Amino acid sequence: MAWGSTAPAAMAGLVTLVGGRVAALVIPAGGTRPQVKDGAVVSSAGTREAIDIGYQDEDTDSVEWVIDPEESVQAADLEHYTINCAVRILKARDMVAARNRAFELLALVGGAIRSDRTLGGVVMDARITSYSLEPTQSLGGALAPILFGVTCTAWTTE
Repeated sequence: MAWGSTAPAAMAGLVTLVGGRVAALVIPAGGTRPQVKDGAVVSSAGTREAIDIGYQDEDTDSVEWVIDPEESVQAADLEHYTINCAVRILKARDMVAARNRAFELLALVGGAIRSDRTLGGVVMDARITSYSLEPTQSLGGALAPILFGVTCTAWTTE
């Protein structure tokens, strides 16, 4: 078998794990079910609530890797990578509600990862390791994106 990264399978596992949690949400009448998007670009266009797995924009790559040769062995390399993600909330003009909902969805993602740190057996460890809130008021309403990284550690495939 050829050398390979576990990142594509980890991204798919994260989409499945988070998608399962979103599907289990009880949505009140008139409420919105967040969309889980695989490989989406962060913007204010589109949906009112979204969780983007593997987002990218002009300044950020979808996934960022590091392989330390000193941690590797003959059979495989130990890879550390961060899957960049985002929670995006667009509310009419209520920034407080948008921000609060963004943190609710970040907590949903964190809880999903905590329930299975291997992302379905793909990695040895996964966890949210960074996040930042970047609120803006636009013509379309209050936009509260939280950009966050899910860092994974795994042996490359052989």
